Order: sequence, then C-alpha cells, then structure tokens
Amino acid sequence: MRRHSSIPEERVSKPLRYNVRRLRCDDSGSLLRLLKQPECQVGFGSEPFETEEDIASWISQCGHDGLHLVATHEAKVVGFGGLFPGRGSRAHVGSVALFVHRKFYRQGIGSMLMATLVGAAEILTLHDRLELYVFRDNAAAIGLYAKFGFATEGVHTGFALRLGEKVDALSMARVFDTSGRYTVCVEDVIRTLNETGMIIPSMQNGLGPH
Repeated sequence: MRRHSSIPEERVSKPLRYNVRRLRCDDSGSLLRLLKQPECQVGFGSEPFETEEDIASWISQCGHDGLHLVATHEAKVVGFGGLFPGRGSRAHVGSVALFVHRKFYRQGIGSMLMATLVGAAEILTLHDRLELYVFRDNAAAIGLYAKFGFATEGVHTGFALRLGEKVDALSMARVFDTSGRYTVCVEDVIRTLNETGMIIPSMQNGLGPH
C-alpha cells in the first residue's frame, strides 16, 4: 500500500543494484525511515512504530515467526516484504505486507520481494492461501499484486482514515493450486532463498509438491 498523489515524484532513473536478505536488528533505523515516509504511513491503517526502539524490539521478538525481508541499496533499506503466518484454524493462511521507498519505484524491488515471498509460501511454509489489504485507489500496488496471482475478494468501505478522510480498501488473496504442480519456478526460488540465507542445502532435498 504505497501511494499519495501529492508527494513529489523523485525517483532513481538508472537501473538499480540491490540485495534482498533477511531483516536484521541493525536495520531498525533505516526501516523506520522507510515506514515513516508519507506513503507508508498512509499505507498503514495505524502507525505501529513510533521510534527506532519500537522497531528494534519488534525485530528481536519476531525471530523465525514468518519471513521478513528487506531490499537494500548502499547498505540502506529501500524495501520491506513480510509474510506473517496465521494461527490455529488459519494456520494455512499467510498475510503479506510490502513497502518500497518512493525514490526506488519501478526498479523491480517490489516484484523481487513479492516473488520471494510467494515462492517461500508455496515451497517452504506450504501455505495454501496468501492475503493482503490495499487501499482501493492504489492502482500501482493492485497491479503488482494481480501480477502475482492475487484476486480481489471484497471491498471494505471506510476501511481507514487517511489524512482525516475515510478511504476504502480491497481485500486480495492468492490461493495456491495444491494438486501437485508448482506455479513458480522451483530453481529460481531456491536460488533466491539461498542468496538471502533463508535455507541451507540440506533443505532442498526435501522440497517437493504439496
């Protein structure tokens, strides 16, 4: 969820070199700056992190509960992608959050993060369903999610306050085909997960259709 039309469009014009890896405690400062930009504050229905200490505490507590990735450029966090597992009767469901710094839009960062999250959900955590919420007027984010197989399931009127006004949101979800055929390239996902340090070679032997 990331757009506000009144924000000046200042973007990187050249192809970007960046890395995708797990979130670390020492990312708290740059992650706070990412989430504090107006688009990301708008993207949240609330502001869960007020200080760097808030984020550092959250990072230290989340541990291996879910998958939390960052995209970095010159050691600074320019994107975040999170996969949060459900509990109990919704253990088969994962919730997705995705944010990219506005200066780095249209550099493929959102696609890279989403591809890794979707691949991990299908191959490693074996989720049957991924879901997310997005403001109804955020066409760019909706298009990205649709590209990765998310379909709109509902409209939530007056979902949250944005700059003092109630705005609608869409609920979107991707339901995996569990008949035994992957909808992603296994080799590409394994390569990406290895590069980001999320799996070890011994885990690859156990990967198979679910």
